[in-house]
Amino acid sequence: MTGPRQKLDIVTVVFRGELPLLVLQARSLARFFDADAIGGIHVIVNDRAEADCVRAVEALRGEYGALAPLLRVVRPAELRDPKRRESAGQRVERWVVNNVRGRIRNLLPQRERLASGWRGNSGWAMQQAFKLMSARVLSAPNVLILDAKNHFIGQAGAANFIDDMGRPRSRAVAQVPMQGRWIEASFGCLGYPSPPSDRPVPPSVTPVVLGRRRLLGAVAAMEQKIGPLDLFFAHKRGETTEFMLLFAEIDKGQGLWAQEFGDGLPVSLTAFSSSDDAYLGELLQAARDGRSPLMGVHRRRITSTAEDLRSALFGFWQDRGLIRDAAEARALFNV
Repeated sequence: MTGPRQKLDIVTVVFRGELPLLVLQARSLARFFDADAIGGIHVIVNDRAEADCVRAVEALRGEYGALAPLLRVVRPAELRDPKRRESAGQRVERWVVNNVRGRIRNLLPQRERLASGWRGNSGWAMQQAFKLMSARVLSAPNVLILDAKNHFIGQAGAANFIDDMGRPRSRAVAQVPMQGRWIEASFGCLGYPSPPSDRPVPPSVTPVVLGRRRLLGAVAAMEQKIGPLDLFFAHKRGETTEFMLLFAEIDKGQGLWAQEFGDGLPVSLTAFSSSDDAYLGELLQAARDGRSPLMGVHRRRITSTAEDLRSALFGFWQDRGLIRDAAEARALFNV
């Protein structure tokens, strides 16, 4: 039985290209996640055709099964702080971001990559802002942030993400050069000393879980320093990332992160767009072996992988009850 302090709001940010992955996630939540542990399911729309994407997500409500009443489709405008009074400069900046910048970017040859998100801004950048800002529309004590590519492949619930002391779970990972750059940029942006390169740090990828009030407080503190997060991520992000900014604001360069989080956060067995077929094959075997209740596959990895491996992936999803058969998966992902 899940206690009220362990309840989780689940947050996912999507654009239309990720809707087939959202189908998998929705079915996986309905099939594998303890319903008593879920406060709400919040899908934030991050698409230049916002109204179309809202309708498309609503059309998937039935995929959540008995969890369908918990689904809330969120527009980015709902995530702003209604009490914040922006400066004249910020109001001008917002007008440019809302009305001008996206139109210019939409003329670029790379527009599908650079202008797929909210108001024609970078979808990859804006989804980072919206994950952090999501706390303003949530109500459960805890927040579980997923990417659209994440889906459950085994039984899961509050205990996977909240420890016996009521602390959100995290885990320590060794820094790699790319993450080191993100850490240095994020800590420096907020005015904190960066941790040494040999110090373990929290993951920079989903899943991420933390207390809702803690997230609210961290976002408020960040915005005091760098302004509204949607504007910051639209065009001033540099090499900062959402989760490394969050790490910086909580840790403050003093090792405070480890004091607030329990250990044992599940690893998502995730194949990213840059992963090769050999790595996806290893992850698929780890998934079959039950090494984690959670996996993820980037949409481009599905379409670009070798046919035999793709068939094996579809077969695994069918075994887990996430698709009816390979034909449904091929239609869903247009392969």
